[in-house]
Order: sequence, then C-alpha cells, then structure tokens
Amino acid sequence: MRALAALILATVVAVGFVFSWIDRTEQQLHQPLVTTEQTLQVKPGTVLPRLLQDLAEQGWIEQAPDARILARLRPELTQLKAGTYAVPDTLLALLQTVVSGQSINYFFTIVPGWNLWQLQAALQADARLQQTLPGDVRWWHTAFDYPGLIEGRFLPDTYAFAPGASDHSVLKRAYDAMNSTLAEAWRDRSSDQLKSPDELLIMASIVEKETAMASERALVAGVFEHRLQRKMRLQTDPTVIYGLLPEFDGNIRKRDLQAKTPYNTYVIRRLPPTPIAMPSQDSLNAAAQPAPTDYLYFVADGEGGHAFGRTLAEHQANVRAYLKKRRANR
Repeated sequence: MRALAALILATVVAVGFVFSWIDRTEQQLHQPLVTTEQTLQVKPGTVLPRLLQDLAEQGWIEQAPDARILARLRPELTQLKAGTYAVPDTLLALLQTVVSGQSINYFFTIVPGWNLWQLQAALQADARLQQTLPGDVRWWHTAFDYPGLIEGRFLPDTYAFAPGASDHSVLKRAYDAMNSTLAEAWRDRSSDQLKSPDELLIMASIVEKETAMASERALVAGVFEHRLQRKMRLQTDPTVIYGLLPEFDGNIRKRDLQAKTPYNTYVIRRLPPTPIAMPSQDSLNAAAQPAPTDYLYFVADGEGGHAFGRTLAEHQANVRAYLKKRRANR
C-alpha cells in the first residue's frame, strides 16, 4: 500500500509538473514583444531554438520558452520560413507570422521605354532601397561586369524586394531577366537583318520608343527591317534624342538632325551603337519577328497611332494630314 501510495503521489506530482510546464509555456507564448523595431528578418536556415534565443538576447521577450516543450505542444510553430515580417504584439503572433511565410515585400517598377537616367532618378527617389551604384550611369556596367554602356539591359517589370535591399540587388534580377528574355527572342527570331542579340535589343528599344500601341509594334519593326534591307537610313527621332542625353531640353532642332553623333540615324546608315531605352518583352518579340511589309515610312496620325506609307509621296501626304489635324485641335 505504501508503494502504491508513493507511486500515485509521484504520478500526481509528475502530472502537475507537466501541466505547470504547459501553462508556463502558454503564458510565455502570449507575452508581449518589447521592441521599437517594425520588422523582423528571418534568415534562411533559422530554427526555432535559435530564433527564441535571439529574441531573448535582443530584449524582445522577457524569457524564451523551452523550444523542446514548445515543439511538442505546437509542432506547427517549428516550420519557420525565411523572410522579412511585420512585428505584431505577442510572441505567439510573431511565430505564427513567420510560419505563414507572409513576408513583407516592397515593389519597384521599371517602366518600358525608360533610359538609364530615368531609371537612376527613380532608384534614387526610392528611400526604401540602399544606394550602392555609381553616381554616373555610364559606370554602371562595372557593377554588372558588362563591357560597355549598360543601356537597355534591364527588363521592364515590377520587382519585389525586402526591406534593406540595395538598388544593385533589384537591378541584378532585372539584368538577368533581360538576358534570359533576349536569348529566347533571339532563338525564335525571323528577322534576317539583325546579326546578333545586341542588334535585336537595339532594334527593340527603337520600336519601344516609336510606338506605345501593342498592335503596331510588329509593323513598326517591319518598316525598319524593310529600310535595312533597302540600305536606307532609319531616320528615327528617338535615336537623335538619345544622342543628346542627358542635356536634351525637349526640342529637336534642325541642327540636331544634322549632327554627326553615333546615335543620329538621319546621318548613319546603320543601327546606333547601343539600345536607347529599356524595351518591353513585347517590343523584343516584335523586333525578333517583324511583320512582313512594303511600307517604308510612318508618321503619327494624331490619335495615338501612326499612318504608314509605301512611297515618299504617300508619307508626305500623311504628314500633311497629321499637321492639318493638329492645327484643327489647337
């Protein structure tokens, strides 16, 4: 009887101790977080004991729960996911957030048609990004191990990033995305006038700047393809403008059209030496697969699109129609 009584007592004590542990752990889970930080970054490979210890050492919690007991009581809280998380009110809410993987993301958008100076201005205006790139965009190529002006080498898209990310880390993803997209467009090309992926990217950037209408891109590319076949100058204003950057004041003058710059396609009989903007994937595809056409000219039609002509006479008539419409709308 004494042995049985001792066993019962020991069992009661043990059960009481277990319930005490459970109650204590639950209380510790609901303890408030003491911090002025608004986010918590969880690195890849972080495990529950390490996270609890870090929180205790940083003073976010008064005492860390026993990770072994917590793993038995709440095994779902051990599945931590790397990311940057908003800091809630309690330890339990924080662990549940980290397990959910609902990481904070910011977003940066590269707009199709931007040039390097516009991209730099947008990056510098974004206070959420660490500024690490050279102050002169002409030296950005050094940060990406690219041999020359890196114009056009970032794919327009919206890129998510975590707090503390650098401008370089965002652009590196855009740079890699452009390389991949360009390679795919080059592989599927039908153009017989473009001799390299670089020339494809240059042509796509011109198409991007010439029209914002998706329905026109392949036709605009086809006109330029036709002009190249005929050994004609491309004579496109956006290339002239690019050659004047970053000092361009918004007005193209007669002397600008006659200036002997590497980008002035009213003077040179070839593509400019680099892209003139960041082309979208649609413009890349249009340049790679231009629409077959016998058009050689196009001009704005005053309604957001273009009027196309086969001969100089047709083109001049389209220009007169455009000027008449513009005067009527003033």
